[in-house]
Amino acid sequence: MYNCCLPGRPPTRFGPSLGHISDIFFSCQELRIRSGQRSDDEGLKRPVKRFIPDRTGKWSDGKYRILLPERNRPLLKTAMLKIVFTSAFIFSAWSVAAQVPDSSPNNKALMLLSSAFITVSREAAIDLDSSLVLTAKYHHLSRAVLISEGIDDAYAIKCCRWIDDRNTSVPENEIKQLHGSRKVRLQMLLGAYYAFQPGFRKSDTKRGIYWLRLAEKGNNVVNNHNWGMHINCLLGKCYLKSGAIGRAKECFRKVTASPYFTDQRIVAKAWNYEGMYTPFLPSTSGMRIIFLTRACKLFFRVRDEGNRANALANIAYLNFARQNFRDAEMAAMESLRVQRYAGIPYSHYTTDLLSLIAQMKGNYVGHLRWALESIRSANFSGDHMELALFYARVGDAYATSSDKRGNAVVWYKKALSEFLKNKDGRHAYKLLIRFYNEDLSSSESNPLIGLINRLLIASPPENTIDQQDAYIALGEAYRRMKDYKKAEKYFLEARGLSAANQRIRGKMNDGNLNFLLGQFYFQAGNLPKSRRYLTALVRDSAASREAAGNLAEAYWLLHQIDAGLGKYVSSMHYLQLHNQLADSIHHITDQPGYAAIFKLPMSRPVVPVNSASAASGSARINVTVLVLIALTLIGFGWVLISRFKVSIRKLLDNQYQKRLLAEATRKQIGLLASREKLLKEVQFRVQDNLKIIISLLSRQSDFITDQDALEAIGQSQSRMMAMSLVYGLVEPENEHTGVNLAAYVSTLVAFLQENHQKAKYIRFVLNLDPVHVDLSKAVPLALMVHEILTNSIRHAFLFQEYPEINIELQLLPGEPVRLFIQDNGSGLPDDLDPVTSRSFGFSLIVGLASQIDALPVFRSHMGLAVEISFALQEEKNLG
Repeated sequence: MYNCCLPGRPPTRFGPSLGHISDIFFSCQELRIRSGQRSDDEGLKRPVKRFIPDRTGKWSDGKYRILLPERNRPLLKTAMLKIVFTSAFIFSAWSVAAQVPDSSPNNKALMLLSSAFITVSREAAIDLDSSLVLTAKYHHLSRAVLISEGIDDAYAIKCCRWIDDRNTSVPENEIKQLHGSRKVRLQMLLGAYYAFQPGFRKSDTKRGIYWLRLAEKGNNVVNNHNWGMHINCLLGKCYLKSGAIGRAKECFRKVTASPYFTDQRIVAKAWNYEGMYTPFLPSTSGMRIIFLTRACKLFFRVRDEGNRANALANIAYLNFARQNFRDAEMAAMESLRVQRYAGIPYSHYTTDLLSLIAQMKGNYVGHLRWALESIRSANFSGDHMELALFYARVGDAYATSSDKRGNAVVWYKKALSEFLKNKDGRHAYKLLIRFYNEDLSSSESNPLIGLINRLLIASPPENTIDQQDAYIALGEAYRRMKDYKKAEKYFLEARGLSAANQRIRGKMNDGNLNFLLGQFYFQAGNLPKSRRYLTALVRDSAASREAAGNLAEAYWLLHQIDAGLGKYVSSMHYLQLHNQLADSIHHITDQPGYAAIFKLPMSRPVVPVNSASAASGSARINVTVLVLIALTLIGFGWVLISRFKVSIRKLLDNQYQKRLLAEATRKQIGLLASREKLLKEVQFRVQDNLKIIISLLSRQSDFITDQDALEAIGQSQSRMMAMSLVYGLVEPENEHTGVNLAAYVSTLVAFLQENHQKAKYIRFVLNLDPVHVDLSKAVPLALMVHEILTNSIRHAFLFQEYPEINIELQLLPGEPVRLFIQDNGSGLPDDLDPVTSRSFGFSLIVGLASQIDALPVFRSHMGLAVEISFALQEEKNLG
């Protein structure tokens, strides 16, 4: 075998390049060698030296040459041509393959799980579609496999490179030359592209709706039922992003409630879209969980484990946001089980959620265990996108133990290094104050202040949440420098942003902020203010679960404050609480299983089995099984013969009983029909009579000029209309005859908004459980709800800029029903007692409440709140 060395080009590690090949081809006539001998040939200007295989092939003149036997020159030409054409073919095939996105299930699951985690970890500061763009860009994956899912996967994966290039001019020009189903398919893909655009730009949603409507029109000719369902799913997503919730529900119901056979994957997609992209509000969380649960069941049927795992993870996130940690843990564990069953290696996003749930539940061993498992999974899969957050989670777990604080600082520094490398200032602000424990004397020598300033320049805050975190970091830095004036300024700036951030992150950060303010004022010597913020932390149960370590420190500070103020009983109480809590959280190493976290077995041990004993046992089992089968067959035959004899005797009796039953059934159906007809007639007569009375009062008011009398007549008309709405909701065809109270409240609110001028500018927030009550309770309840709402509409909002009325109807455990109505108006005068008041409205509410054995509770703080609880019989509850 001979090696090749070209003039002026050193040999490469992976063989000759294309440049080497061309040089070989054009210089092969000039090179020759005689095996093992030195030659002085006229065609070579320099002597040809013997080639040593272990050297580089560089001769004494500093050049490289090809050393080949003279007889192999013709074969060299053919070989070089083959190499050139083969290399060109491989290069072209590689170029085409590089344009095809990877549609493997694991990569789809990675994009789904990662994008959901990014949205949640950033506290909904960015939407799911923006998170999908970020994760696809980081992992070098194509969004086309998710955007075009179910439409025409083979075509989309092959021909939709324009989706990642974000160049819509390519399909827009191509669509002009297409017809029929190919044109509809490309219109659908264009609509899907705009439906998945990041952010909430109206131009994108309008374009998406435009292309999808064109596809829907073309599909009416093509008549592809599945495509029509996909179009409705994407239209529903567009309408959700534009805020048209009603139109989005109409589109989704066309899929989920279609009378025709629809592919279960499309129905699951519709439920999944509705659950994922419905706006995140406290009032919509329950419905979103229901939608995602339905999607999970369908994904299980069609064996789509990636989407199922993602839907379960989203259910866990929603339950965690509602502080329902038990259901959140169950959903997260089920998602983890599905991922491991399907071989999805990206379980670190789910285990991080399990770590956070364990922290909130006070399970510090589980907190550390799941946090370490997240890091192991991220390193094993090579997905380091959110590795900094996983490092910080391990640091938080170690920080709960007094003798592991050094480990916590190590992990915090790792996390901070990752955050700074990724220019993620938002999370870095939270970490900065965790491991700088020494008091610093001046801003010039303070590394914390300098680091924060560099972060503010490199990664300025993008929203109020980032601003609050930056203010807290600066306030904590100046507190440690004992520059109390600047520290108070930044802490109060952070406190001022709490109200704006509660809409996104709830009250989960208020507890930490109250602790920092209490700690700051204690150090500054302002004990009353310190006590006010620390007692607010103690009262907040959600904050107590979030940071038990802060709570223990708050108890200790309150103990010292009350001792200094002379409140010795309160001081001893807080000292006792501190000792109890400190014993439970600062000695984690004494808990069973803590030291064994790093020694968890990866698999179960295999127990050896003796082959001879196994064979004899198997023989004994076979004989026993055969005997049991024989006895079973004999008994079964005897039973069949006995049953046959008995069935002959019962045949005639059964036929006679069937005739009697059929006759009785016909009579019962006739009675039920007449009863239903009578109930409908009574319902119609009552409604008709009420409307006649309302019309008479309206006619009578035309002849009255006294304003008080006119107002009284108007109120009477409104109350009678409220009663009429009750009779309109009676369901005589239902075996549980009664009134749907939730439907009545919704109807009454719509009636008031239509007929009261002030009500049109009031925002009604409804949280209603489906509860049915009988007519005897429905009428008093209807009049009470009407009276409370009209009172708020007329008198509550004199100076309120954003009037709002909250109505809650809840079915509590043990069958009682809770009706709660609250406005944010001016409230009641301090000297007015609604129960003893002579006002007709309040006396009417109290009197009606007594009819259903209930007592209304009135509270006037930041508006008027009325709570009414009453018993409900079990057979009347259909919820």
